[in-house]
Amino acid sequence: MLRKIRKDLTIDDRKTIERLLKEGMFPAQIAPYVRRHKTCICREVRNNAGARNYNAEKAHENYLSNLNNRKIKQSNTLKEKSRIKKDTLEKRVEHLEMQIEILTDLFKQHRKSQ
Repeated sequence: MLRKIRKDLTIDDRKTIERLLKEGMFPAQIAPYVRRHKTCICREVRNNAGARNYNAEKAHENYLSNLNNRKIKQSNTLKEKSRIKKDTLEKRVEHLEMQIEILTDLFKQHRKSQ
């Protein structure tokens, strides 16, 4: 199964959207100009101040900020997963060491009784 490749809007796409909105076009009419689905345009406009106040530069700044925040969050999530794995492994090692100690004591007791 082929996976759809996500392509984010570029600053040029956003400038085109801004220009066409100012000319009075609707998102469905703008979509072919930036080769996106109309819902992509609607979402972009809605998330960035609406059709009357849409600003391409500001929208792109928001995008870059959100992208950076996602990368930081992803990095923190990976660090947290690593820490959890390390803690889990340490607990398992501790448990195995206890089992070895118990088995060693049992073995010693068994040898003494023979």
